[in-house]
Amino acid sequence: MDVTQIDHEDENVSEIPAVICSERKLKEDKLPSFKKNEGKIENIDGIRGVSQFFENPIYGKENNDRNSIGDMVIVHRPTNQAHVIKSLVQENRKFRCCTFVFFLTTISFLVVSLLLTVLMLRQTDQHQFPSYTQGNKSEQQELTPCSGRPCFNSGSCLNTNGSYVCVCPKGYSGRLCEADPCDGFSCQNGGSKTVLGTTCLCTCRSGFSGSLCEVTPCSYQPCFHDGSCSISGNSFSCNCSNGYSGKLCEVTPCSSNPCVNSGSCVNVNGSYGCFCPMGYSGRYCEVDPCDGFSCENGGTKTISAATCQCICRSGISGSSCEVTPCSSQPCLHEGSCSLSGNSFNCKCSNGFSGKLCEVTPCSSSPCINSGSCLNANGSYACFCPKGYSGKRCEVDPCDGFTCDNGGTKSVSGRTCQCTCRRGFSGSSCEETPCSSQPCFHEGSCSVSGDQFSCSCSEGYTGTLCEVTSCSSSPCENSGLCSNSNGSFVCACPTGYSGRRCEETPCSNNPCLHNGICSVASSNFSCSCPAGYSGDSCEVTPCISNPCQTREHTGYSGTRCEVTPCSGNICLNQGTCSIVNSYFRCTCKSGFSGRFCEVTPCTSNPCRCGTCSVSGSGYACRCPSGLQGNRCEVLFDKTITSPRFPSAYTSNLNLAWTIDAGSRNKVKIKFTRFDLEACCDFVKIYNGASASNLLGSFNGKNIPSDLETTVRYMYITFTTDHSVENSGFSADIYKIIT
Repeated sequence: MDVTQIDHEDENVSEIPAVICSERKLKEDKLPSFKKNEGKIENIDGIRGVSQFFENPIYGKENNDRNSIGDMVIVHRPTNQAHVIKSLVQENRKFRCCTFVFFLTTISFLVVSLLLTVLMLRQTDQHQFPSYTQGNKSEQQELTPCSGRPCFNSGSCLNTNGSYVCVCPKGYSGRLCEADPCDGFSCQNGGSKTVLGTTCLCTCRSGFSGSLCEVTPCSYQPCFHDGSCSISGNSFSCNCSNGYSGKLCEVTPCSSNPCVNSGSCVNVNGSYGCFCPMGYSGRYCEVDPCDGFSCENGGTKTISAATCQCICRSGISGSSCEVTPCSSQPCLHEGSCSLSGNSFNCKCSNGFSGKLCEVTPCSSSPCINSGSCLNANGSYACFCPKGYSGKRCEVDPCDGFTCDNGGTKSVSGRTCQCTCRRGFSGSSCEETPCSSQPCFHEGSCSVSGDQFSCSCSEGYTGTLCEVTSCSSSPCENSGLCSNSNGSFVCACPTGYSGRRCEETPCSNNPCLHNGICSVASSNFSCSCPAGYSGDSCEVTPCISNPCQTREHTGYSGTRCEVTPCSGNICLNQGTCSIVNSYFRCTCKSGFSGRFCEVTPCTSNPCRCGTCSVSGSGYACRCPSGLQGNRCEVLFDKTITSPRFPSAYTSNLNLAWTIDAGSRNKVKIKFTRFDLEACCDFVKIYNGASASNLLGSFNGKNIPSDLETTVRYMYITFTTDHSVENSGFSADIYKIIT
């Protein structure tokens, strides 16, 4: 049974609650309705029909009471009619009677409470304020300021000092409580205000709400999409933005779903825009991913999801069917690939063959001796290891190679090596017994068998020309002997001079008046005869001029003609003057001493040469082989790299030890220098071993001069296996100290 069809049948049933707790024969009143609907429930069993009726959702509606009795009467069969109707009517009467009794009880309680309150207030006034009397004492009627009930709106009057004060209920104010809660209160949008209890309430027009009627039909912003809302009576109307329509402006430019292919529509400035899925485009997303897309090599295109895909022929692949059997470039060595069905064919370049053109001119390994074969223009070329050559690298490293000094050559690995005779060495047996320059003092070395012999320069002897002119120690007085041009040169200590340093500070007889001269350190000392004194015994017994008066002190002679300056006492062109009976020598620039005897040469500044005074200084005249301002630099020899100035050889490891003699130093001055920049080196050491490095040099820049602080200099020259330059030349000097 469709229970919704009976909601409005027999609507006069809703008037049943109008008579509360009265007897009424519902059966007679509703019998016509029952008969009218009896046919609708013939197929529903008694109790099941009743249960289905009570499960009907219409009993959740607000008009449930209105439909309950009448509809329930309709759904019951005639066999249960009297019992069911009676039970329902009784229950309905009980509910309505109880509701009415509760309402009357509540009203009675409120009235009684109000009366008791008024009575208590009057009793309080009678006990709190003094009474006034009128007429005779027998009547004594009490009159107070509150007797006239001056307080409005149920305000309580209190007598105070012959006057009164109104205590106003909550929400009221003023002296007489005449200001109610609605004073100064306003209701918006045409609402009317009323006082309820202690508050002011607004009664709003239809369509308005809120405590001040401030809530209008437009307050909840019913107009969509920025439509403007305006009030019309108790309703509203929407003024829609450009492109929008409908009662609530709910109809947008996108409402017609203009975007195709699942494009997302967005309202924009009164129109719309389509956000297309990946692969789609166009104003309406009408351009699919395959528009403008092509499949190569006979492939067919189809749309899958948001992309355009190609279905390729057998043997073809790739997103655009661009990958063919030739795409992997299967043909080697620049062979051209062509498609043949779902496979390929290779057309090989000149000199190449095979299915993939893999057979090359080098496939037969024509290069020997580990040569690398390279395909070139249909033929081959061999890249040979170092030392090998020829079209097939058949020429080994020893072809055209010679070993010096009778060495024999043999191939070892990729190089040609020389097996040298005894006493010879080097990569080409170029190192002879004379290569280490064993002959000293520029002696000439010559090879004899596997040995060497030295032919010495003039003045030198010995197996290695080691015996020099100085070997016999010709220099006297601790002079330092140096060899020079087959002879010797003596470097004299301070105060000594002469070829053999035989000239001592006493050689010039500096002691006057037969004084005895002796050498003390680097100067002289005079032992004077009795009566004489002074550094040079220049003070005589007559120096005090005992024969003359005080005015002639310092003079002598029978006529006092001998003055303190007589006898040219000031040496070296010094000027003599008499001061207080004594002489005083004024010396030329560069000279000093009491007698101007100290000259620029007195300190023996020349190490080995002859010193001569020159102006206010000195000049050294050096023996042959010596140079320098003080003749302190003695040229020793020149050393060079092997074969200089021709290219030196590979794998050299040479060393020179230079000895300048006791207390002397060594100086080296390079005159030519050309070594391989990366790998060949000349190293100079301070001392007789490779422990204190002064400098390491390679390349083409000539190194600066170097000087040791000790008597020895150690020099090494090393080369690698490749690149041979012209080498170096350097002069060796001994510094006489």
